[in-house]
Amino acid sequence: MTSNDQEKVFAVVVTYNRKNLLLECLDGIIRQARPVNGLILVDNASDDGTETLLFEKGIISELPPLKIEGKWERVMLPEVFGGIPLTYIRMEKNEGGSGGFHEGLKKAYLSGGDWIWLMDDDIEPDPHCLEGLLAFSSISKCIHPRKYFLDGSPHDWEGYYSEKTGRRVFQDDPSFRK
Repeated sequence: MTSNDQEKVFAVVVTYNRKNLLLECLDGIIRQARPVNGLILVDNASDDGTETLLFEKGIISELPPLKIEGKWERVMLPEVFGGIPLTYIRMEKNEGGSGGFHEGLKKAYLSGGDWIWLMDDDIEPDPHCLEGLLAFSSISKCIHPRKYFLDGSPHDWEGYYSEKTGRRVFQDDPSFRK
């Protein structure tokens, strides 16, 4: 599969009680050189005022009710979030990262996403991150970017599992072009 502008990319962000970091993450998504086709934001029942801040910043146009049974979901108009369609899902309780990503993945898949870009709320993607990821779409159906700490040092986690030994092999060259 080669990536092109016709393929739909949905970003899925799961958040829990990190509203200020979430705003930086959302800003990074809006600033992508290759825009996403939609954002699924899953709020894992934050109790730090995340939904109020999102409302005050104009990211969501309606506050969820105080009591939720199951989940509360609203699709915002693209004008609300920098021209990108946004679906806000507020969970009744914190389902953990896996529960939040399950809801987000399901929604992105059912919305017709060709690619689903997953991230936590504490990630701020570089403006060319998605564009760079999609450059490798012809060689893999699962692509992940390199992470850097605030001081600019890389987070070393690139590697693969050896089929022979079943052990993790770390790559010195994160581009895998050796």
